Amino acid sequence: MATGSHTHTATSALMRGCGSRVISGPLSAQIGMLAALRPHERVLVLLRLLGGEQRVELARGAVEAV
Repeated sequence: MATGSHTHTATSALMRGCGSRVISGPLSAQIGMLAALRPHERVLVLLRLLGGEQRVELARGAVEAV
């Protein structure tokens, strides 16, 4: 879907509380809410997994705003 420039634009638009989609890795296509921006290009995302909301820490480049 995205070229490098589109991915950069999407990840730079991430803000706490916004909807987000995982775009790479084993959780690809999962949609959740961005809970926090972390140091070292990491983000904390709340995803509905395993019967409840789970906090998952991912690389910032693995998530885009929706």
